[in-house]
Amino acid sequence: LRLFNLVSDDSGAFSCTVRTNFDEVSSRTGVLLVWRPTRILDQTRGSITTVTGTSRTLECVVETDPTFTDSLKVFWTKDDERISMEDPRVSVEAQGHVDLVLDNVQQQDSGVYHCKGKTVKDSVKSDPVQLTVRQKTRITVSEVREVELLEEERLVLICPVQVDSVLRPSLEVKW
Repeated sequence: LRLFNLVSDDSGAFSCTVRTNFDEVSSRTGVLLVWRPTRILDQTRGSITTVTGTSRTLECVVETDPTFTDSLKVFWTKDDERISMEDPRVSVEAQGHVDLVLDNVQQQDSGVYHCKGKTVKDSVKSDPVQLTVRQKTRITVSEVREVELLEEERLVLICPVQVDSVLRPSLEVKW
């Protein structure tokens, strides 16, 4: 007997019986248990680029066989380092649904994030999420003041800006 592409419905008791013209014999009953593997049902995917001070939520929903639900542990890693579940930015929505809420992101939050699910039987790792945090653009005027001029005089207005070097080509200044 060969079984291919097993599913949980294939679980059950199996025995082998052989028969001749003179006799019949059966093997002891064996039990086959087929578990559904742990898998990622939903997750944030791809690359995310944002600026400092914003918030981003990375979502992850993991499902496992009901037999292993109690042993399911879901957690996040950044650059292959586990993020503590005690971190206030980790939010557990429900069993298997663990979102990573990054408030007030900073450039040190840039990295590759994975969601991982682990049971006593197996484990699963999400596709990577690349988070890139750029410096927020700022106007660096130290003080705003009132200027009085006579007609036909000249005025030059300057708008000093700090911008992330990667964002500089897209910078527009409007008056």
